[in-house]
Amino acid sequence: GLPYAFAYFITDGQGADEALQIYRETFRPSATLSRPAATVCVWALAADTDEQALHLFESRARWKMDRNLGRIGPLLSPEEAVRDYGPAEQFALQRLREGALIGSASTVGAKLRQLAARLQVDELVVITWTHDPAAQMRSYELLAREFALGAHC
Repeated sequence: GLPYAFAYFITDGQGADEALQIYRETFRPSATLSRPAATVCVWALAADTDEQALHLFESRARWKMDRNLGRIGPLLSPEEAVRDYGPAEQFALQRLREGALIGSASTVGAKLRQLAARLQVDELVVITWTHDPAAQMRSYELLAREFALGAHC
């Protein structure tokens, strides 16, 4: 058997439970791996406050909403990302925000720990892309500190 990695960030988690279940049910031990080993790769963004993270998230939200319409463009700044959304888009946007792994380091840390426990995965890989490289680096810094200091790691 081989380890398995699911790109949760691409589907916003859709299909993760089913894919991991199939992997575990069909896993066969090998000379290099005696039990299933699953990794989930997520998009997460930590900032100094929940509010700041939500503001930074506007870039990703706009990109994803535009992509749903077949428009693939550059990642805009949060200020440039603001646009009017139709009723169906507003519903989709609200669901996107609710499911997003965004917030302060403690908020995101709690969400990541809950996700890992729910999916019963051995490892989470975090990617963050933002309009601002400094915000990206700050997110990684905050999350590194959160998990280095956390007792659940």
